[in-house]
Amino acid sequence: MFTGLSAFPMTPVTANGVDEKGFNNILARLTTARVDSMGILGSTGSYAYLTPEQRKRVATLAKQVAGDIPVMVCVGAVREGANKQVISSQADSLIK
Repeated sequence: MFTGLSAFPMTPVTANGVDEKGFNNILARLTTARVDSMGILGSTGSYAYLTPEQRKRVATLAKQVAGDIPVMVCVGAVREGANKQVISSQADSLIK
């Protein structure tokens, strides 16, 4: 399904939570570079340290900024419900 260059950006955070402006800037640079796909919220995406609401927001932001570039949302949780929340947030693919 995915070929070429896949980028796995970090998710910048501040004391107040996800740095949305910083995250958008990172994704904009990747979009300009025309990566073939993006994998967000993996180990470099700080998945384990974000609330379900923050994860959903990050996934939504990524999809908005990426445009036609496929977005993979990396998930992993003890409870199936947590995974379903992220899956429903517009991901093109799922990495378990």
